[in-house]
Amino acid sequence: MENNSIEIIPKDAAGSIEEATARFSGEEVARRILERDHTLWSDSPEEICDRLGWLEVAENSQNALEDLRAFREELIKDKFGRVLLLGMGGSSLAPELFAKVFPSGGGVALSVLDSVLPDEILKKEREHDPAETLYVVSSKSGTTVEVDTLMKYFYSKAVEKLGASEAGKHFIAITNPGTALVRTAESLSFRKTFFYRPDIGGRYAALSPVGVIPAALIGMDLQKLLASAVREAKASREKGLSAGAKLGIALGALALRGRDKLTLLTGEKIAPFLDWLEQLVAESTGKDGKGIVPVIGEALKPPSLYSSDRVFARILLPGEMLYEKELKALAAAGHPVITIRLEDVYELGGQFFLWEYATAVACWLLEVHPFNQPDVEAAKKFAREVLAEYKIRGRSDEGEVALRDSLAEVYGETTGTDAIGAVKNFAKAAEEGGYIAVQAYLLRRGEVEKSLAGFREALSRWSGVPVTLGYGPRFLHSTGQLHKGGPKGGIFIQICAKDGEDIEIPGEGVTFGTLRTAQYLGDFQALKKSGKKVLRLKLRGDAAETIERLSRG
Repeated sequence: MENNSIEIIPKDAAGSIEEATARFSGEEVARRILERDHTLWSDSPEEICDRLGWLEVAENSQNALEDLRAFREELIKDKFGRVLLLGMGGSSLAPELFAKVFPSGGGVALSVLDSVLPDEILKKEREHDPAETLYVVSSKSGTTVEVDTLMKYFYSKAVEKLGASEAGKHFIAITNPGTALVRTAESLSFRKTFFYRPDIGGRYAALSPVGVIPAALIGMDLQKLLASAVREAKASREKGLSAGAKLGIALGALALRGRDKLTLLTGEKIAPFLDWLEQLVAESTGKDGKGIVPVIGEALKPPSLYSSDRVFARILLPGEMLYEKELKALAAAGHPVITIRLEDVYELGGQFFLWEYATAVACWLLEVHPFNQPDVEAAKKFAREVLAEYKIRGRSDEGEVALRDSLAEVYGETTGTDAIGAVKNFAKAAEEGGYIAVQAYLLRRGEVEKSLAGFREALSRWSGVPVTLGYGPRFLHSTGQLHKGGPKGGIFIQICAKDGEDIEIPGEGVTFGTLRTAQYLGDFQALKKSGKKVLRLKLRGDAAETIERLSRG
């Protein structure tokens, strides 16, 4: 591999990968990607020819480093001690990765908020004094509802503390030219507005201003990160089969053979990279009834407990020998295993490009459009309708309760007589070759995360299929497209709970809790309209304790 080393053990799929490799070369796919040939993926150039800027964005971003360093020094001089980024999906996942993985290089501490759960918002508010905080409002479209409402809330708090004349100096925007957010930034006198690359979609934007600006603020060695990506990008333009091409061919060929569950593994140090990768793979491939389902955070099991729909991929830092014994056993049992070895953590820059290129190649084989998200709007539309109804009636219609006990209210089709039975029977009805997606509209904290890990294991044991986990509403901007547009075998469990304290969205006439409710109701309707099976659990007690009890079966 150009920056690092990659090993693919295809076992039973070797023939399919060789055949796909011959097609890749014969159809000159590498050349056609560089020439922005939309016919690789679609008859129409829409959202393809104007979405391939990621191919050279690493080189472009190198030219902005001096200006970004100067901006960071300006913030430090003006006594800013913290940065709070408000974003969703592609606008937040790379910055979150940078904040968690890379040590501060003398910059400003960065935190990310990608939730509308009132408890999470209040937690961030307590941690960030407006007097020393720079708020980064990041939205490509400039109309992302979560980002817009969060901006209104934190701007109102800044005005309360600093006054209207000073509040805007504590905000910057990152958005496309000409958006509503640009106009808001101008009217509220934001400190600065940076622009997205309009020719790059959000999930491919990690090395564009979306990711590079937050990375610069914390003082990362961006030259080193971008140099790794540049090497990978240049390798994709050379003769021969690049590492990205090999990886994409393998992923696509294996998915066509039914191995469409990509189990991703890393050590704890770079685990946040998998959240970014999950969105890239899921949202790019998951449409037209096809797709690759990323599975992250799953404990490895003996080979006999896996079906023939799995691919295992691990990314290792120097000296790491993680999952060696388990993966050898899985490979010996015929499961494809991919290992990528990095020389240091900054080679994640190359990994961004590698996986973007590989995903585009896999989509070519799967015959899906890698750069659109046609099924995401459905959930947003239904959510808007729920909010409109709330403003008229003063309440949201959550539908008919199928059953109610001391643990939860259960919504959706169920054959159980209590919440535990409903969940267990729902899991047992999962189709072979399918998966279960747990959608948790819950505050991310240690006890809840631990209980959800146990819940996933229980669901997997009862169903025999992979179980994924996403936190709402952030997963709507990540795996939501795959859930509604991807392979038919997915079934879905929504988990929600009452908020400890709700808070008003300034100027909207609704609370964040109401918005959160509208989002899970909207997605419930969108999933049902897509023909998916979905169960909703509205927990009645402490979330962690209740989930643990549900897991006992």
